[in-house]
Amino acid sequence: MPRGRGRPSRQIDPASPFAEFAEGLAGLRVAAGLSVSELAERISYSKPAISEAADGWHLPSEELTVAYARACGGSPGEWVAKRNAAASTSGRTPRSREAPAGVGEISEEPPSASAEPATPDSVHTPAELANGLRHLKGARSYRDLARSRGADPGDDDRRFVLAPSTLSDLLLGKTMPSRRTMVAFLRACDVSGHEERAWLAAWERVSTAHLHKPAGAVRVRDARARLLGVHASIEADADGDDLPAYVARDIDEAVRANLNAVSARGGLVVLVGNSATGKTRSLFEAVRAVLPEWWLVHPAEMAALDPLLDAPAPRTVVWLDDLQRYPDQHAVAVRVRRAIAAGFVVAGTLATGDHRAPSSRERRPGPYTTDSAMLSLGHVVDVPDAFTPAERQRAKELSDDDPRLWVAVDTSDTGVTQVLAAGPALIRRWELADDPYSKAVITAALDARLLGAQAPLSLGFLAAAAPGYLSSRERAVAPEDWLRRSVEYATEPVHGVASCLIPLAVGMGDVLGYQAADYLCRHVHATRGDHTYPPELWQALVDHHPGDTARLKASAERHEERRFAIGFYQRSAAADPDAAERLAELLAEQGRARLADLLGEGL
Repeated sequence: MPRGRGRPSRQIDPASPFAEFAEGLAGLRVAAGLSVSELAERISYSKPAISEAADGWHLPSEELTVAYARACGGSPGEWVAKRNAAASTSGRTPRSREAPAGVGEISEEPPSASAEPATPDSVHTPAELANGLRHLKGARSYRDLARSRGADPGDDDRRFVLAPSTLSDLLLGKTMPSRRTMVAFLRACDVSGHEERAWLAAWERVSTAHLHKPAGAVRVRDARARLLGVHASIEADADGDDLPAYVARDIDEAVRANLNAVSARGGLVVLVGNSATGKTRSLFEAVRAVLPEWWLVHPAEMAALDPLLDAPAPRTVVWLDDLQRYPDQHAVAVRVRRAIAAGFVVAGTLATGDHRAPSSRERRPGPYTTDSAMLSLGHVVDVPDAFTPAERQRAKELSDDDPRLWVAVDTSDTGVTQVLAAGPALIRRWELADDPYSKAVITAALDARLLGAQAPLSLGFLAAAAPGYLSSRERAVAPEDWLRRSVEYATEPVHGVASCLIPLAVGMGDVLGYQAADYLCRHVHATRGDHTYPPELWQALVDHHPGDTARLKASAERHEERRFAIGFYQRSAAADPDAAERLAELLAEQGRARLADLLGEGL
């Protein structure tokens, strides 16, 4: 056995109240060959909690006892019985789940609640939770609480009774109550609605404080909406938050019910809709309302999830906004399955139109071919493009306190969320550009996106593609700095929020490339659709855009641009036998076409 493994972490004092139980529990771990650190990682408890469970001075909870015994190969039932026997011998009352009312003589004289009533947000320790619950109890007797069930906590809890022993442990802070006990107690104290949710959030905060924090995670309640992908809003002389007041959506109830459902065992909830329809904001508000005390991780790339999946932390939300932006959709689906199996809640959004079935040319799995299978893993909620009449009315009611909502509701030809995201101004800035060169640069970036170019576009690409959108005269009289001025115009924020082209950094002051604004791309796709693209655009994609090869070669074939399709297939022919085969077919077709042209000329 390696040094330091499977050994007790400290000497157990024979005079400690739970010495015999602690010796047995520590011996179980030693026999399993586990160190304190290894056991803590395996059952997702902190190292201090594991050490205290077998130090003789502390009595672990039933939940910890079960997890400890199971991980070490012992019988959970047997060790819970030993734990309760140790508690009984020492005079400590073990946690009772469903002891019948009236059993035992339990004192109704817990410590007096502090003079200052505790609010749910101020509760961070077991003592503070017990103090807050004593305030809620007030003058009610144990008998009153046992009789007054209020609204039943659930269909499975109709016979649930708050036993005196349970109430005593709860109000004395001896043990951490279960959620079921908390719900029953709160409703017996006539606490419901928002206040009930706040106290349940406080309970979860305290009861999970010992669990280890995933690397890079934040509490859901502390997450910042803008960092999770929520669009910045228009400006309208509004003070305060950078986001407008949240307008309750008709889909909220379904989204929150789905989150509640998957929180028990893990699952996936995805909101699907067009750009700037409020998908991310609705999901953010729902997760914050239902799971405020859970950990939240927001991976920049899917591989960043692997360490967390290898050592799962309970009560974790994996945030995957804009699922279509992850380049390898097969890797996304694989990790989503693992996250669900680990008990995580995976919350994501997906833009309509960015998931599709593979075409006949895609002979092997590749990017964007597994979305349908991934969506089948969970709950999908469709987000409509426009506010319903009820939603617009709610926005009007909130607009007195937030001028941005008034501007959005007052715009008749554009959706509320789209106005808030500054979409219409982007469209006008593109269509009514100051000069033809700026419009050409923006249009080239938009058309490249329509053809499948999703990686950042380089300056070299923009310089080579833009001339295809200019007349001969415009090319001839172009100023020397036309490209610099055009890029400055395209990247200037509209309403201080969004720009037609978004510069993407590779370092401080170093631009990797440019990406067309998402809402502008959606608008162009809806209004222009597929059309004829200038050869300069195709050639610029071949020469200056090394990424997105699979999508670009498929687009070139769809538009019967054989010459440029050959250029795209040449990139991957060496490593992909299917691409090499298709390249040979295209070259043969090109040769036959040239021969036909020569014969047609009489040569």
